[in-house]
Amino acid sequence: MWLRPIAAYPPSSRGPNPLPVIDCFAGIGLGPALSELRALARWPSGVVVGIVDGPVATGISALWDADLQVAPGHENRPFAAGAATRHGTHIASILFARQGLIPECRGLLAPVVGERDDGAVVPADQFMLARAIAMLSKLGQPSSM
Repeated sequence: MWLRPIAAYPPSSRGPNPLPVIDCFAGIGLGPALSELRALARWPSGVVVGIVDGPVATGISALWDADLQVAPGHENRPFAAGAATRHGTHIASILFARQGLIPECRGLLAPVVGERDDGAVVPADQFMLARAIAMLSKLGQPSSM
């Protein structure tokens, strides 16, 4: 099931969500450099790009139009105060945001880096990483999507 925009930070039993994940391009002013990178990174629509990272806050405005799907067996549970969510969202925004490098591509998310209730990062082990990469490779084939 493809993701629909959701509230960036759903209510959580972890407590208040103090720090919002913001659009990574807001106020950066990359200007010509980003345009040059976009020109180099133009891929045809239909290309699937997998991300093995932390959860992604798909509800931020930059990702509203992004074509993102969570890989089977993975959960996308963003937590605003968590470093894993901030990092995963930042990477997804750089790639798939309207102003990103490859907004026309599909994104397949495999959040393997987790967060504890206090927002601390729970790293992925080598087995989790290998399994996620293998799964994304298989799912990214045209006949699998």
